[in-house]
Amino acid sequence: MFNRLKQLAPDLVMIPAGPFLMGSTLVQAEAVAAQFSVALEWCLWEVPQHTVELPTFQISRGPVSCAEYHAFVQATTYPTPAYWKGSAPPSALADHPVVGICFADAQAYCEWLSVTSGRAFRLPSEAEWEKAARGDDGRLFPWGDEWDSTLCNTAEGGPGETTPVGYYLAGASPYGCVDMAGNVEEWTNSPYNAYAGSTLSLSQTDSIVLRGGCWNDSGELARCAGRRGVLPNLYGPALGFRVVCGDSM
Repeated sequence: MFNRLKQLAPDLVMIPAGPFLMGSTLVQAEAVAAQFSVALEWCLWEVPQHTVELPTFQISRGPVSCAEYHAFVQATTYPTPAYWKGSAPPSALADHPVVGICFADAQAYCEWLSVTSGRAFRLPSEAEWEKAARGDDGRLFPWGDEWDSTLCNTAEGGPGETTPVGYYLAGASPYGCVDMAGNVEEWTNSPYNAYAGSTLSLSQTDSIVLRGGCWNDSGELARCAGRRGVLPNLYGPALGFRVVCGDSM
């Protein structure tokens, strides 16, 4: 059992310490709203752009797959996602991201992986997630500044369902992380609040930040700075997650 679980441990990418630009400028938010025909109000949750300093950390190269999550439910008898229709995922989806996951499910997986591996795994903060997606140059998408629907799985050009983890390799981030734009929205461990200095007066401290956009959403949320908040008990056909290893470097 141990060797099999070890084989399903996440492939980790090291993100170097240092500052990066987080969020969007007002000009960028206005341009995004116009380009993707969305309400400017939603893009203002990304404003103002600000510099964040992070220590070195490790994040999984891709979102957790059905095969990886299956090892967890086999070892713990934890409830399976409803769409599995049984104790195992459909074989055709083994290398796809697991979906139908609420915040507590993602946390339970991290706790199990920590105990199993002897390492400290958790969900990423949204700052960690964004740095892994965009690097330190403030790019708009993991691959650069220009929108390209052929580089990610979104409503504009995807197949209308999830794709295998890493299917869009050309859309990888500067650090080699895959599926950070589209495929599945990913849970973070951060509450959905306005950034410091924002003109927004609202906060949603009972909501959790999702990142990355997904296969049935537009490219607006597939941007590195794109963010939305949902209640932690939400399940959905496009909700998945990736993990961070919190071991000291």
